[in-house]
Amino acid sequence: MTQTTPRLTRQLQTLTRLERGFTLLEVMVALTIVAVALSAMISASGNFTSGTTHLRDRTFARWVAANRLAEMRAMREWPDLGKSEGEATLASQTWFWRVTTQEVQDEALRQIEIQVRLKEDAKSALFTLTSFVGNPEFQL
Repeated sequence: MTQTTPRLTRQLQTLTRLERGFTLLEVMVALTIVAVALSAMISASGNFTSGTTHLRDRTFARWVAANRLAEMRAMREWPDLGKSEGEATLASQTWFWRVTTQEVQDEALRQIEIQVRLKEDAKSALFTLTSFVGNPEFQL
């Protein structure tokens, strides 16, 4: 029969304590930390996706405004003063534009402001383009 010394007994007790694993409290604390970290990551990815969608919409709105201005310049017509509205389709979506034409100090120019919205009754525009159009009949 083998005899155990007090030192060997202490080593065996320490070893069995380490082999038992984590307590329930330690596991619960670890799971709480993981849950908080995962919820923060999900929230951050949601904010990123929302920001990306807004930037995509603003880019498309800019293209709609640029297309409208190009159409006006290509027609080579002197735009009437006031407001006009219309819609355009881009990227499988309907965009609503509003053109405001104003006089400026130079009689041969008119200021054109093109606002583009996703909804016809939206209060604020996603993009506003301001430019000038010259009178096609004006010659130096």
